[in-house]
Amino acid sequence: MFTLTLQNKDIPFLNNIERIIKNLKFKINKRLLLKIRLENNTKKGNVKLICDNEKLNFHIEKSPFNNNRVKAVTSLPYKKYYVIKLIQDKKEIPIIIKVNKNEINIKSDLDCWIYGDLRFPKKEILDFLDTYCGNKKDFHLEEFLLNSNEKLVMSAFSALIDCEGSINWYGLKRVIRIRMKNKNYLQQWHELLKKYSIYSKFKKIKMNGS
Repeated sequence: MFTLTLQNKDIPFLNNIERIIKNLKFKINKRLLLKIRLENNTKKGNVKLICDNEKLNFHIEKSPFNNNRVKAVTSLPYKKYYVIKLIQDKKEIPIIIKVNKNEINIKSDLDCWIYGDLRFPKKEILDFLDTYCGNKKDFHLEEFLLNSNEKLVMSAFSALIDCEGSINWYGLKRVIRIRMKNKNYLQQWHELLKKYSIYSKFKKIKMNGS
């Protein structure tokens, strides 16, 4: 089954996306993504998440910087109020989530992160983007971004990493990689980041069968 998913901590931003999509008459589903910091090296079998007397499905996510640091990650059906219990070693720790129009509040003794989650279950949304968002081969940085302030540039670059990037961890070394077929687009980022003394290596990687 096809589903396009958009996740972000910025709830007003997601609200605007939802408004646009609804005006276009596309179907949209809403959920929440919850991440919970666990004790180092915690195994999935040693933890339970309970909501409304039912077990929640979750997976363990390891930090790209330290494999010992882990989070429990679960997807929640959208509603206004949650009381979730994390059970570990016979201890129950509550996580209370309250969803407001422009923000989501979490109360817990645990470190938690919450993301809004918009899902588009129909292929029509991709057909729409292909029709109205231009040729992917001609994708490029607009002049307004090339001439913007540092804060806006770094915000856009952070979004690029979220969408197309990965972080590799080698001992004390951290490497951010962004891979795309659009050579010119990446070359623009390569040059733009140099203006802020952020240097990168730009090279072509030959894929198997190509």
